[in-house]
Amino acid sequence: MRSIQQAPDTLTVQSLQSLGRSIRQIRKAQHLTLEDLAEQMGTYPLLLSRLEAGDARVPVGTLITALQYLGISNLLAEEDTANCA
Repeated sequence: MRSIQQAPDTLTVQSLQSLGRSIRQIRKAQHLTLEDLAEQMGTYPLLLSRLEAGDARVPVGTLITALQYLGISNLLAEEDTANCA
């Protein structure tokens, strides 16, 4: 696991958009609408839509919660590895 000192300072717009696309694909593969997932998470569909669009203003906690509800544990690690290459 990387320490905070080794972690990148920011995510690129491209990596945020890629992450958002992956989340959307996984949500749809699980036959969940934005409304379904938002209700499960106790948040708003608009916030999830912004997350899937790669909006950098979405709180990190929302990202982590969405990943947990979708049963994804390795998606952030895959994005991090792709950015280090």
